[in-house]
Amino acid sequence: MSDSTIEGSAPLPPTPTGYLTPVAALNMPPGSPVIARASDGKAALAKADSDTTAAVIGLLARPATANQNTLVYYAGVLTLTEAQWNAIETGATTGLTPNATYYLSDATAGKLTRTPVSTGGHRVASIGVALSTTQLLITAISGVDHA
Repeated sequence: MSDSTIEGSAPLPPTPTGYLTPVAALNMPPGSPVIARASDGKAALAKADSDTTAAVIGLLARPATANQNTLVYYAGVLTLTEAQWNAIETGATTGLTPNATYYLSDATAGKLTRTPVSTGGHRVASIGVALSTTQLLITAISGVDHA
């Protein structure tokens, strides 16, 4: 993918700028936020309900097949179709919302939401900002804050 520009801004970084290739623990759709399981290091679905399950290592760049290496982006721009984003964003029907910040869901593993976690004891994990209905700039994979 070539560099692109949002009107009035600097060029975007090429996709990807950072990626990992862990083994998948299960079949997962592209865009899913994942963690590295402590028990075996395999990529599994992330959820913002504890420190362990909210320690996101990145988003899947393609569908994951159980016990096979997969591609996880942790920096840069992830481009998926609107339908692929709809599958992992809670409440989405038209892809990402441009300029919206996306967070890890604390209600459903492997989902993103535009609403930061507010439940006490759960974790706020900011993931990135939508550049368009199909592109997410991954901005904050390593940070986990308490709600």
